Amino acid sequence: MYDESLTKEEFRWYENRKANRGTINGTLFDILATKDYDEIEGTWGDTVYEPQGIAQIECDIVSALGAFDNPSLYTIENVEVIDGVDFPLTEVVSFTHTYAGEVVDGEHVVAKGKVEKVIVNGEFSHYRIVVGTTREAIDEYLKLKESPA
Repeated sequence: MYDESLTKEEFRWYENRKANRGTINGTLFDILATKDYDEIEGTWGDTVYEPQGIAQIECDIVSALGAFDNPSLYTIENVEVIDGVDFPLTEVVSFTHTYAGEVVDGEHVVAKGKVEKVIVNGEFSHYRIVVGTTREAIDEYLKLKESPA
């Protein structure tokens, strides 16, 4: 299977610019954000995610404020579907640390992952694309349109 995710050179470039990883006495660590209890909205089970298929997109990052949360959250606009299912996507999320902090506000990116319909309290909310649905994130990615490496 052909995998368009990050090359070693791209991975190294992105990791170097993030500045959220390190080692202490040979132990690798990641620093990610967490929310206070009063910042958490909703109740477990209120939100349902329905798979819609795979998509590859090109878009602009509007906000990377949640880029170091888990899952990482990026608000997007100017979305163009390059391949796969076509839904009005408003965010990219990632459950793997590889794509935490990957891009910043204003950058033009490409992403590939699984599209989900988000339903909150029984009502349609929005569509999102999930990058990193497995630990290895094979053939799923979020990266700059123009490769830096």
